[in-house]
Amino acid sequence: MSLHQITVNNFIGTTPCNGYYIYTGLTTNINDANYINGSATLIPIPPNGYTFIITIDPTIKNIYLFVEHCDGHNNSNMNQGGYQMSYVDLRCSDCNTGTTICDCVLVDSSLVSGATGNTNPSYNNVVEINYTDCSGTPQTYYQTSLVAIYLCTQSGVIDSVSFRNNNTLYTSTTFPWTPIFPFTIGYTINGTCTGNGDCP
Repeated sequence: MSLHQITVNNFIGTTPCNGYYIYTGLTTNINDANYINGSATLIPIPPNGYTFIITIDPTIKNIYLFVEHCDGHNNSNMNQGGYQMSYVDLRCSDCNTGTTICDCVLVDSSLVSGATGNTNPSYNNVVEINYTDCSGTPQTYYQTSLVAIYLCTQSGVIDSVSFRNNNTLYTSTTFPWTPIFPFTIGYTINGTCTGNGDCP
């Protein structure tokens, strides 16, 4: 499970309330959301924002945050009611989590077996895989054998792949890719990470 610190800053305006209820949910429907502390507890209106911690499955990329009026969220003749809803991106780098949550990519490539027949032997059995790491820095991984490759990427994609066969350069930015049958490459997202060491 992942811990996320969230701050609600918009407790402003004229209101008869001395506090609000706060929910989080996975959809835009407040009726499907849950109280942040597990029960209906009125959160006092703070002068500088209200901060709380949630624990959530790391595969979840975003949640919806609901700040509900003290009268509830159903308007009536007796109650004001209503609520505000915000989309919270749990992958952003400034969410006060201390880390950026990125995508671990599992690369399945047999291209290394097709990187042969080159006059320069340094090109044989080498595939260049370019991607952007979790901190936003371009990286290059050199595949030299038939193994499962796990890369911690910023956005869950491979930027480009290249190799040489019989002195001809092959390169692509779209996947899956089969430049020389039966040699191919593809990838899938395999969980989340904060650095290459976090991938399986």
